[in-house]
Amino acid sequence: MKKRIAIYLAGLLSGVIIWVVAEQISANRQQEAMNDYLAYYSEYEFMEEEPYLGFNMHELCVMPIYDLSNKQTFISLSEEKVIFLNMWASWCKPSVNELSGIENLNSKLGEKVDFYLLSNEPVDALQKFKRKTNLSLPVYSYQSEDFLPEYLKRGSIPYTLIIYKGKVWFEHLGAAPWDCAKVVDLINNIYNVYSIEI
Repeated sequence: MKKRIAIYLAGLLSGVIIWVVAEQISANRQQEAMNDYLAYYSEYEFMEEEPYLGFNMHELCVMPIYDLSNKQTFISLSEEKVIFLNMWASWCKPSVNELSGIENLNSKLGEKVDFYLLSNEPVDALQKFKRKTNLSLPVYSYQSEDFLPEYLKRGSIPYTLIIYKGKVWFEHLGAAPWDCAKVVDLINNIYNVYSIEI
């Protein structure tokens, strides 16, 4: 009897190990596929969209958002910085997949850009995600869509706007390689054209 139990447990353990390894291989392949897609997309298709004409900066600035201490704050309309606004969620794989690119963009151009990552998730869920991933980007909860401008209700995430002086310079629905040269050039060109001193 003990021998049968031992054989059963050994088989069960082997099955669990095989499942874990298979899941890891699957996750790695998914990540490799995403990396390949973003590399292709960056070179051939990214940044072909037109700015969304329904944008209203005042509506955005009066929308209450909450930082990770659950303190209410608002998006600052800076005259000296670009606003990088990203609608995302910690449960959304495309959103999570593009975070490393946004982190890299922040490292490259953080002195020129104010980053706002907005989610409708509770603050405690965002706290947990940030601790788990060591995310350095500023994340906020808007908690309710009651004050969310209509142009941010796209029905899908991630959704990103690059804004400067109340104008949308670029918008994109879906994951994107935000640290690619095209984005860096766009933000740098904004400053070159307007001769901004930072």
